[in-house]
Amino acid sequence: LRRFHHRQHLAVSDRPALRQLHCLHVGDINGTVGYIGYNGNIDTCIAIRTIVMKGQTASIQAGAGIVFDSIPDNEYQECLNKSKGMLRAIEIAETGVF
Repeated sequence: LRRFHHRQHLAVSDRPALRQLHCLHVGDINGTVGYIGYNGNIDTCIAIRTIVMKGQTASIQAGAGIVFDSIPDNEYQECLNKSKGMLRAIEIAETGVF
C-alpha cells in the first residue's frame, strides 16, 4: 500500500451520535461479527481490528474499548499501534519479505 488513510469512528453502541453523522460512510469495516446457529447457539464478538480488501485496495480499521476513565490520547495511540500491525501484515503479503 502506497497510501494510508485513517478515520476515527464512534463506538458501535453510540447510535444517537452515529445518526447525527450519517454523512460518514464506514461500510462493512466495523461492528459486531458472529452467528446464531440453528441449535440456538450464538457466538459474537466486536471487530476491533479488520482488513477489508476490494480489488487492490485494503481498508483497515482499529478500535479501542472506551470506558469512563479512558484517556483519549492513549486510546488513539492504541488504535495507531493496532493499525501498524495490520499494515505490516499487508506489507509482508505484498512483498513476501518478513
